[in-house]
Amino acid sequence: MPKRSIGELESQVVQALAAEQLLRPYDLKVAVDRGRVVHLQGIVDVLAEKIQAEEIARGIRGIFGVENSVTVCTDGDINDDAVRFEVAEELHADPQLVHIGVDVHGGVAHLKGRVDSLAAERKAVRTAAKARGVRGIRSNLKVEESWPHDSATLTTNVDRVLAGFPQLTGSAIRPETDRGVVTLTGSVTKAEDMELAVEMAGTVEGVRSVRNELSVNPDVESIIVTEIMDELLDDPFVREAPLVFAVVNGEIQVEGAVKNKEQKRRVEQAVRETARKHRNQIIGVNNKLIIDPD
Repeated sequence: MPKRSIGELESQVVQALAAEQLLRPYDLKVAVDRGRVVHLQGIVDVLAEKIQAEEIARGIRGIFGVENSVTVCTDGDINDDAVRFEVAEELHADPQLVHIGVDVHGGVAHLKGRVDSLAAERKAVRTAAKARGVRGIRSNLKVEESWPHDSATLTTNVDRVLAGFPQLTGSAIRPETDRGVVTLTGSVTKAEDMELAVEMAGTVEGVRSVRNELSVNPDVESIIVTEIMDELLDDPFVREAPLVFAVVNGEIQVEGAVKNKEQKRRVEQAVRETARKHRNQIIGVNNKLIIDPD
């Protein structure tokens, strides 16, 4: 499938962050490296906003990971007692979370008590992260053993949640549920997708725990396209050319416009070298490059 350039991915992350009203005032800095990892920097008021920024960036198709260096900075001094009070206020505002206790040490909120699902635990963590002064959260919550939920319904709900993430739609993930324990089997193309699948399965109401039996099998076609683009990004003579690469039925497809014969030669050379390197998977090249001086 076609791959977007690093500049396109960076723009998409910036636009996605700007579209979130709570994050818009912070002007977070975004950079995407050659490994398609997003680097986030800036300052926000509460931990929940830092978490939200990372989730937005991680949800962009084509992003392989996120390095979150956003700093949480609360106006004015606030001690652990004050933080504990604010966390308790946030939790007690939700009837599902009123029974959860909290201790705070060095700005880290330690949640304690019992919940009936991983989704409830995740909700408690996200709610506590809204409180001012929270620097981190550790969950000591225990998930109750009793389980009234129907396994088939839980499996269907997990399937539905995973289908909502574009980066997982091409993966062969098979969930099975037994007394609230979801087992994920199958394969994904990268470790970040595996982590996302496990995390999202745990957000389904009624899931008590997630057993990860997924394997990581890299997508050879995506690797080939990424290698070509990385090679061209190192060449300042062609890095800005509007090019699209894809691998279809064992054939590298090249489309786009270059300004002159030298640019065309350099692109074709990068494609040929990559095709030669992967000759066991590539049977040919479909070159649709055009020269457009304008």
